[in-house]
Amino acid sequence: MPRGRLAIGYPNESFVGKGTVFANITKESLRVRMRMNRVNELEEERLQKLTKLMNRDQKVQAVLLQRVMERAERNIEHMRGYREVINNDFKFDNFRTMEHGFRKRLVESPRTARQISLETKIYNGGYQPGYFKHEIKRKIRQADPNVFHRVVKKVLKEQSQKESGEVLNRKMSDMTYYRTLKEKQQKGQFYFKPQVRHLVPLSKEFS
Repeated sequence: MPRGRLAIGYPNESFVGKGTVFANITKESLRVRMRMNRVNELEEERLQKLTKLMNRDQKVQAVLLQRVMERAERNIEHMRGYREVINNDFKFDNFRTMEHGFRKRLVESPRTARQISLETKIYNGGYQPGYFKHEIKRKIRQADPNVFHRVVKKVLKEQSQKESGEVLNRKMSDMTYYRTLKEKQQKGQFYFKPQVRHLVPLSKEFS
């Protein structure tokens, strides 16, 4: 190899330093690595954007599916209420206008007046669901377990408050109090078992 080319390619016969093959390879390797890192960053950003789009699309599809299910459930409840109304409340055998001696002027309450009005509409237009909007809503509300639990809770609360008021009546004697509980037990309102034997109402032979 010529002397001049050796000096240019390998200055001072060293593999380390500026202009050497090792330095050029290291520089090129670093450039390629930086480029690959940048490509990886761009691909990572692209993947994140695609993931966000997919997640958003899944959420939109879930919301649409939920709305469709809710609408279908409402339609099913509406049809159940409609069937309940026409099979029970407005069954042809139960029509007020078909009763013997019926007279429209003898209507007793607004509910009866509405029933007669709906029966007249049925005569003219048949069993159209639009006629029974209020009745269907009432049937759906009655079939709702949450409404049922609220009503039962309210009744139990009123009953408990009433019983608590009787218990807190300080003017009532012990004998009268236990006698009242015994009477309620006999009526089947609740079960009562006296905890103090000498306060139990005495029979006639001991009175």
